[in-house]
Formats: sequence, structure tokens, C-alpha cells
Amino acid sequence: MTKPGPGGGRPCAAFERARRLWSDESGATAIEYGLIAGLIFCVIAGSLRLFGGKLNGIYERISTNIPPNIN
Repeated sequence: MTKPGPGGGRPCAAFERARRLWSDESGATAIEYGLIAGLIFCVIAGSLRLFGGKLNGIYERISTNIPPNIN
């Protein structure tokens, strides 16, 4: 139920807009997906930073053990 406006009849336009804006949830899903994507990015970036040096060593070891003229 809406509050009556200053004259006791219809609610004022500003109050009506504020009520619609407050009850609008259309942007909430986009924000949630953005937060999830940001969290996934942080996990990937942290993993690369944590394991990057180890992976570099593994790839160097593989490259030194492969003969240079392999077809």
C-alpha cells in the first residue's frame, strides 16, 4: 500500500519513483555475476602467481630433454 501524498490523495511522484527504484531487482543479477567473475579471476591470478615459478621450471626441464630435431 502506498502512502498518500501531501494532499491526502495520490502519492507524490518522487515517492512513487523512489519506491519503484527500491523494489527494482533487475540489476542485482548482473552485479552478482560480476562478483562471481571477479572472484574467479582472483583465484586464477593467485594460482598463476603461486604455481608460475614451478611451471616455468617444469617447462624448462621438458624443453631441455626434447631433442632439437624432433619431427
